[in-house]
Parts: sequence; C-alpha cells; structure tokens
Amino acid sequence: MLWPFGLTAFYSYPQTTLPGWEVALSIVLLIGITAAAIALRRGHPYLATGWFWYLGMLVPVIGVVQVGSQAHADRYTYLPQIGLYLALTWMIADLAKAWRRQWILTAAATGVIAFLSWSAWIQASYWRESESLWKHTLAVTANNAVAHNHLGKLFLEKGLIDEAVAHCQAAVNLLPNSPMFQANLGTALLHKSLTDEAILHFQKAMELAPNRTERAEVQSNMGNALLQKGLADEAIVQFQQALELAPADGVIHIDYGNALLRKGLVDKAIVQFQQASESAPNDRIIHNDYGIALLRKGLVDEAIVQFQKALDSGIEDAYAPSIHYNLGNALRKKKLLGEAIAQYREALKREPRLVAAEDNLTRILATAPDASLRNGSQALELAMQANQLSGGRDPIVLRTLAAAYAENGQFSKAFESAKSALELATTQRNQALVEALQHDLSLYQKGLP
Repeated sequence: MLWPFGLTAFYSYPQTTLPGWEVALSIVLLIGITAAAIALRRGHPYLATGWFWYLGMLVPVIGVVQVGSQAHADRYTYLPQIGLYLALTWMIADLAKAWRRQWILTAAATGVIAFLSWSAWIQASYWRESESLWKHTLAVTANNAVAHNHLGKLFLEKGLIDEAVAHCQAAVNLLPNSPMFQANLGTALLHKSLTDEAILHFQKAMELAPNRTERAEVQSNMGNALLQKGLADEAIVQFQQALELAPADGVIHIDYGNALLRKGLVDKAIVQFQQASESAPNDRIIHNDYGIALLRKGLVDEAIVQFQKALDSGIEDAYAPSIHYNLGNALRKKKLLGEAIAQYREALKREPRLVAAEDNLTRILATAPDASLRNGSQALELAMQANQLSGGRDPIVLRTLAAAYAENGQFSKAFESAKSALELATTQRNQALVEALQHDLSLYQKGLP
C-alpha cells in the first residue's frame, strides 16, 4: 500500500511454520488498532468505518482457510485497502481543517499520486510477456518453484531445451512431491532425448498424481517416452491405460494414434484420430496427424481436408511448417505440383531448416513433367543446402541432389551423387530405393535427366 515494490505474480507458500514472535506481535497489533478504532469512534467515526471495512474485506482472503497454492496474493489487498484509504483521507482532512497552507496538501497529494502512478507503470511493465514476469518473480522472491516451472514450460515452447531442463529441475528440487513438476521435467528431458531419465520422472509423477485426469496425462507422456525409445508395444499399453482413465482426452487419442501408425496399424490409428477430432474439433495438431494417417491410407482428398482445417485455425506456432509440408505432400500425390510447390515454400519460409520440405521441393523443381515448373539452378541450390543439413548421409537427399545435377547437365556429378546414395541405400537394406537409384544411374550414364 505504501511502498509498492517487489510485487510479483506468485508468492510461494512457506514450507515451515511462521515464527511465534511474529504471530504474537501481529495479534497484539491487531487488537491494539481495533481497540483504538472503537475508542475513537465517536469523535472520529471514519477510523472505525475504515478499519472494520479493512478487517471485513480481509476475512475471506486472509488464509485462515487455505485456497490455492499461494501464500498470499497482491489482488487480495485491493478491496480491503479501500477501508484504510477512507480512514486516512478523512483523518488528514480532519486534521487540516484549521491549516491555512492548503496548497502544501495539494502538492503532497499530487506527489503521492505521481509516485504511485510511476510505481504502477513499472509494475505493469513486468506483465508485458511471460518471460519477463517470471524472471522478475525469481528476482524478488526466494525458492519460487512455480516461477521456475513456468519458465521451464516457456523455454520448452521456445525450443530452448537446456534452459527448460534447468528451470524444471529447479522446480523439482524445491517441491519434489509435485506430480506436475515431475511430469514437466520428464517432458523437458524427453525433448533433450534423455529418455531413460524422463521415464523415471514420469513414473514418479504417476505415483504422486492425485486424480485420474492427472494420472492419465502423465501416463500418456510415459507412452511418448517409450515410443521415443522404439518400444511401440509398451507405449500402446500406456496409451490404452491412459484412455481408460480419461476416455475423452483428445491429446491421448492422438498420441495413441501415432503409436499405432508407428506399428503400421493405419486403420486403427485413423479410428483414434477420428475420436480425437470429435473431442477437440478445433485442434490443429489433431487435424494434422489425422491427415498424415489418411495420407498413409491413400485417402488423399480426405487428408487434404484435414490439413486445410489445421491451417484454417490461423494460429502461427511450431506446427505450422509441418502442416504446410504435409499439405504439400498430399497435393503432390494428387499431381497438383504447382500448389505443392507453394506449400513447400511456405513451410521453408517458416522453418528454413526443414530438410524434408526442401528435398521434396527440389525434387519437383528438378523432375516435374511440366517444364514450366522446373528450375534447375534453384533446385541445385536447395539440394546442396538439404544435403549439407543432413550431413551428406541421407540417401533420399543424395538422390534428389543427383537429379538436380542432371537437370543442370552436370551428369558426372549426378552419377557420383546417385552412386553414394546407392551405397547408403544398400547398407540400409532399402530395396525399393536401391532399384530406383539403379534406374537413375542408367539414365545419367546416357546423359539423360
């Protein structure tokens, strides 16, 4: 009220009891002010009015019954403090009745209002975006697990994995019995590809989870971790158990569907995506993954509808490049190469390092039956970038690079690139790619693109 600095969004509940002397002093102060307000009520009724307003409005939020995980909150003071302002304002007016130099009070009031306005402007500036808010919280409070947790989730969304892990770990260190903090640390570790460590934290979170909904969410995360380890069967068991706990959770349906896709069970995966779409019809991630499953099934038109629904959400996030890329793949299967090119370019505009989109765009520019769509020089530039990004060890990218060389009449380089791709494809036992590359090599030997 008097010095509004060091305020923040969340104050941690103390893990130890309050010192006895603080409690005793507070009780004495409370009784003393209340007694004074009652004693002075006849000559100065505003003191009783203001003080009892303060106490009355404070009762629901004082924390006698704990609500939420915060120790206290700035918002709890807004209404109670009106009573103190009433008492203070009428008291100053009462004392200043006989004072002739009223301009001093005017100047003082102006100064106070200016100071409070300035401090409010500073305080509001911390709320301009989440990162500054939670960093300020850590700066003015000690051992704030909630702030660490929020920063961890925020950095994870931004792709800053190391920072996310550090803050999630700090939150767990402060409150190891929080299932949410354990699960968030597991998710951050999963993004860092530390799958075994992530599984340990998901297991701990499941042990601590207080209700079916939270347990289902953590069990789904466990399934994703097992899927990342290549244990698709074990992952499917986790997703099935999670759906038993939360059958209407669209995210779990979609995770389960992706696990089934990994196993090649496309029809069963489509059923899961359909159920996910029904439970969350406006979720772009569901529409995107549903479209992938339909594309795998060869239902290209239906897949295009799903990708278009994902894009129609208008949200710009980390999934946008993938959605444009997948829509490009569907259009390419429909032989709508011009439209596919536009989608691949849009994907690369949002994520220039998306090798798959770069490779597919290059393939069209180098091999399209329609000569108006071909662009040899641009195809070669893109193919070289994709090959560099993939470390020169991806046979599919090397095959596309060979096609780009051939389109530019550089058949010796095309042959060498296709030969390198053939060696890698043979090592990987990818027979279909081996046969395709053997056909390509025969064309390059004849000087044909």
